[in-house]
Amino acid sequence: MAALHTEDDDARSIARAWIKTYAKDAQGQVTADFEGAGSVRQEVVLHFAESRRTPEITVRIDNETW
Repeated sequence: MAALHTEDDDARSIARAWIKTYAKDAQGQVTADFEGAGSVRQEVVLHFAESRRTPEITVRIDNETW
């Protein structure tokens, strides 16, 4: 996440905040739903089983990589 460019160029702090918020949840079972066509960007809904949290993230595709 830290390598991604964000609109305000604050990717590192966004990545750190995301990791701090979801690190414990990510240690358990995690599933994901991928929504949309995904030709340029795709919405991903993460499902953390233990906490029942469901954050949604947008991934951008660049040269066929996320």
